[in-house]
Amino acid sequence: FTMTQGHRQLLSLFDVHVLSVRSLGQIDCDPMKGQIDPVFAAKVLLRAWKALQQGQGTDLSEVDGTSWLENWLRARLGINDDNSGGSNDAPSSSLKRTAC
Repeated sequence: FTMTQGHRQLLSLFDVHVLSVRSLGQIDCDPMKGQIDPVFAAKVLLRAWKALQQGQGTDLSEVDGTSWLENWLRARLGINDDNSGGSNDAPSSSLKRTAC
């Protein structure tokens, strides 16, 4: 996995629009008030990450971009390998809702 400027921009947008959510009320935001829905943002950012990955060849001995992103998100959310931990449920809820 090779980090590109595009990847860095997506990580920055994750921080601003998904991981900065502090309350569950922010998930049900009003786009008419200029707010960005963190669930929608997470879906768009994950799709963009996938699109960037399609352009990169992956060596099986290296961590691929998807695994790298998973580890980065787990670290940012404070989630351990056994799915425990996580001091802030609001960003986690945004990401969980992307599967809906």
